[in-house]
Amino acid sequence: MNNLLTIEEVKDDDLWDQFIFKSENKSFYSLSRVINNYTKTKKKFFIKKNDEIFGSFHLFIDNNMVNDGHTIYSPLNFKQIDKITKSGLTYKKFLIIEKYANFLNENFNKGEVTFDLSTDDMRPFHWVNYDKNKIIFQIDEIRYTSLINIENFHMDYNNLEKSLFYSNLSRSIKQQLKSANTKNYSFKNSFDANFAKKIIKQSFDFPDIEEIFDIYDYYHKLGLLQMYITSKDKTNLAFSIFSVIGDKAIYLNGGRLEKSNQDFSTTYNLINSFFSLRKLGVTKIDLEGVNSPKRGFWKLGFGGSLTPYYRIKFNH
Repeated sequence: MNNLLTIEEVKDDDLWDQFIFKSENKSFYSLSRVINNYTKTKKKFFIKKNDEIFGSFHLFIDNNMVNDGHTIYSPLNFKQIDKITKSGLTYKKFLIIEKYANFLNENFNKGEVTFDLSTDDMRPFHWVNYDKNKIIFQIDEIRYTSLINIENFHMDYNNLEKSLFYSNLSRSIKQQLKSANTKNYSFKNSFDANFAKKIIKQSFDFPDIEEIFDIYDYYHKLGLLQMYITSKDKTNLAFSIFSVIGDKAIYLNGGRLEKSNQDFSTTYNLINSFFSLRKLGVTKIDLEGVNSPKRGFWKLGFGGSLTPYYRIKFNH
């Protein structure tokens, strides 16, 4: 199939987003408004066989160099193919990744890209110029996320302790949740941008926060983004924000009013978020953000699978 694959630039954002919504990845970071927020050159491409789209990717470009655009992922998106053997799917994805790797090699001098979980085969990058014994691509960093499967998450909150999900929580998370349940917290689905921005600014340098939350507001109105808030006595204490595309959710931001987690409002928030997301049809949650020693173990305490994703760099 590889010699029949072609790459063409995409100018139609609606057509682009339609493919993302139906793709295997369904990544928020691949949506047109997220990509278009980058202030320098950005380009979107389809990988096609004849008129059929098999993949897509976008690039952030500066002086003929590809960069990460300061986003968590710059995904290579794959067509959702349901009726195919596992070996057949691996092969098709290999060919798509190979086409992408050759495109980077042929059109750019150097760069760096961080993929999402779906690009898990690095062989096409290692094999560029394999016959010439010249290394072009290297894995610059292996990062990790926690992937939680909530497909069988059908219990209600009061029966949580009887579930398999609860049994996979860490002892620490169980203790935090037990304490949080005594505090008469309230939980709601509400998009409160001012509260979230206030909390984020306390912890991070986020220069384009206003632009990001304009994008969040846009996708929230389309039902593609949800914000959940924990409160007590009408005071907001913690929040989490998730993108929701089809059956997949990605954790985008979260935080709490208190500097320490001794009130366990964030633990309470995240567990209740899972219940709300499952009602929306979500079965898989990417809890991205386990690469910091301060936060990684807390997120892993929710019982997800530690899953790698890759950052590559290349230079001629």
